[in-house]
Amino acid sequence: YWDLYDFSEETLSHSGRMSEQAFTDFISIMPYVTERDSAFAQFVSHITDEKRVLRRFFDIAQKYLAEVASPVYNEPLYILFLQKLVESEKLKPSEREHYAYELKMACKNRVGEKAADFSFTMRNDKRGRLSRVEAEYLLLCFVDPECDACVEVKEALASSPVIGKMVDDGALKILA
Repeated sequence: YWDLYDFSEETLSHSGRMSEQAFTDFISIMPYVTERDSAFAQFVSHITDEKRVLRRFFDIAQKYLAEVASPVYNEPLYILFLQKLVESEKLKPSEREHYAYELKMACKNRVGEKAADFSFTMRNDKRGRLSRVEAEYLLLCFVDPECDACVEVKEALASSPVIGKMVDDGALKILA
């Protein structure tokens, strides 16, 4: 895909939007690419030649792949991109370390994975830890009291007979 793209700093400075469009086009074909590892390895090989180019495309990747509000949000592709940066022989160890940290953060709290432990304050002002909550199921909600959608979800949970029964039976705990 990137064979004919000019990754020079000069091109980048004159065609920022073109770079962004090229990246989003690249992302849009990923569902049809069987060799995603190879495609991202080749892309990273191109962008790691010049630091300014790398920073620009890293920012673009973060904007489109890692931000939930992005129309092409894709956490697995962002993680793959970071993995290829960490594996890049062209980067200094300190640079790879930066991307390794970004990768570690991106891999936290993924769907289906165990959530990172944290402490919280309960209504009675006692402290608790996520790891110490004992229940077959745990529903973890981060809410904003001023958010209308959050209030609606809270009300729906409170009025659900299924949720109510699970909470009463001790099978479900809700941490909000």
